[in-house]
Amino acid sequence: MQVGPPLAFTDVRYLITALAGALVGMIFASRIGKSTERVIIIIDAAALGLFAVSGSTRAINAGLRRLPALLLGGITAVGGGSIRDVLSGRTPKIFERGELYAIAAIFGSAAFLLCDWVGFNREISTIVGASCGFSLRLLALRFNWQTRAVRSEP
Repeated sequence: MQVGPPLAFTDVRYLITALAGALVGMIFASRIGKSTERVIIIIDAAALGLFAVSGSTRAINAGLRRLPALLLGGITAVGGGSIRDVLSGRTPKIFERGELYAIAAIFGSAAFLLCDWVGFNREISTIVGASCGFSLRLLALRFNWQTRAVRSEP
């Protein structure tokens, strides 16, 4: 969208949070176990919801309509998770068969955009959207909800 510089460079809190997370990850990398994996899953689900809302917010603030904002919310969330997975040497969740990942991102983005359209204040819309994406992702993992294949394999 090329509307201003990246948020991480205009609000130093984003950059500090990312750097702090990287530092914590480096310190505790050798101690990853079952309980740590659960925490990482929860953080990933929260990030999915928050990035979906941030992408949609950025699109709305740039003057785009709701459908492009919905798509950009989903792309922002899935793209961020994909970059993280690639950098950590894993297959991105979006490419894993049956993962309810992009749908959770779109759901969070849609919830945010609906609340914004109805006229809720931005903070409430953000909380609702991020919570919806987060909750759907965790529910999908907990109950093993999966998407069906678009085509069957031979």
